[in-house]
Amino acid sequence: MDISAELPANKEYFENQFDIINMLNVIFHIVDDMRFEKALGNLAACLKEGGYLLISDYLGEEDIVPAPNTKLRGLNRYKTLEQKGIQVLDVIPIYFFMNRRLELLPYTINNLISPLLFAFDYIITRVRWPKGKNIKLLIGRKES
Repeated sequence: MDISAELPANKEYFENQFDIINMLNVIFHIVDDMRFEKALGNLAACLKEGGYLLISDYLGEEDIVPAPNTKLRGLNRYKTLEQKGIQVLDVIPIYFFMNRRLELLPYTINNLISPLLFAFDYIITRVRWPKGKNIKLLIGRKES
């Protein structure tokens, strides 16, 4: 199902059906802003009252377009969730180094050191540092 399009003809099947909706590493691939807003509306419609919405994105100060198929959005783009009945409970960093290639090193070395980068991510995200261009998790809840 394309969450950024109209819900299917049997949309009542999807409305208010899900306790948790997970959009990890997905929504930033919707690069068109109108389709992005449609996706947020559809997510809110599909979520049960009291249900949780999990979204990973940049969630910083401004939008970033690192590739033609990726648009990392700032937190202000998610303010419309409140109008759709979703309260943002928290925004927490989930990784900084993962999915980044260290340009000075060849791919083989990058692959070899990825467990070390994972360990660094684990440590620095626990203290919610750095506040830079890392990927964060938005935790939202549909109001009752």
